[in-house]
Amino acid sequence: MDALANSVSLETVEKLIAAAGGSPRHGLRNSLIIRLMYGHALRLVETTELTWGQIGLRYGKLRVIRRRSGEETVRDLAPSELGALRHLKAKCE
Repeated sequence: MDALANSVSLETVEKLIAAAGGSPRHGLRNSLIIRLMYGHALRLVETTELTWGQIGLRYGKLRVIRRRSGEETVRDLAPSELGALRHLKAKCE
């Protein structure tokens, strides 16, 4: 995340999240994608290949298969990310 954090400011990311969240149809999903990508340094392909099976809503964990190394990493989800993911999942069911 260091390289990303050096190239995109937190203020800019917050503006992107707010703008994405304003969409009436997919605002929650779009803003959550940006939050996860920035907060966990996910590449686009890692993000688009995420499945609900990789998201541990019960324990607040995110399993990511890193494209570059092929290794699986487990990340802790922030409470706000976890709440948004639970809300999105409920909307999808």
